[in-house]
Amino acid sequence: MTKDYFKKQSQRIKQKILILTSRSDFLHDILELREKWNIKTKGFDNEQKSHEWQDWLNEVSGKYSDDNWSQERDLEEKLAKDGNWTEKEQANKKFNDQVPINNFRNDILSLIKKYKLSKSWENSIKMYLLFNDIDNMSPPIGNLSLVFGWEDEFRKLSLELNANTTLEDIKNIWPYVMLEQKKLGDKTTDKFQPIKMFERDCEAYKLKQSGMSYEKIADVLSEKYGKDYGYEDVGSFIKRYKQKTGIN
Repeated sequence: MTKDYFKKQSQRIKQKILILTSRSDFLHDILELREKWNIKTKGFDNEQKSHEWQDWLNEVSGKYSDDNWSQERDLEEKLAKDGNWTEKEQANKKFNDQVPINNFRNDILSLIKKYKLSKSWENSIKMYLLFNDIDNMSPPIGNLSLVFGWEDEFRKLSLELNANTTLEDIKNIWPYVMLEQKKLGDKTTDKFQPIKMFERDCEAYKLKQSGMSYEKIADVLSEKYGKDYGYEDVGSFIKRYKQKTGIN
């Protein structure tokens, strides 16, 4: 990204954070979540207290699972035995959503949806909940992300856009996209270019393989493609087809 683009996007994101954290409705929702989740009204003032809170959340989540899983398992086994697979999946999702650590995350996601933020704000909202400090909020500067992944041992590369992505965003990230494209398994020296009249050359080759003479092939292709082909043309078509396909 260019220096000017980065500076402009940084200013935009800082302003967006300031506007969001100045809204009375947002601050009210934050206070409600802090009360619900045993977080100090003004957040934690150091990392140690945050770690202790995370340990507490993990502990109550484990206890909830231990106390309720037996009943949940019986319910899901009964639904499965009766063939109610949709109900079983719904019951399992409901149970998992009620586990405190998942419930906490869902509360954050609900807040993101309410204030029309992208999912990339999830960690920033969590940090604000915990520390009440906008300097701990660090949503991505740009409005899109370069996403890497694997599928069936093939490396994947994609751009993840959000509602505010602009052409300028894409142009500024494109040099990085091109660098990563070179690492993809299907990258060749040159980009694939369609071969002009490849179907015609293929047909000429197949007709020759069927035993048809060059003169007859020329007549067939001339009639089909509306051009006056001769013996020499057919020879060129077949030669080019064999070169492109690696046929000896």
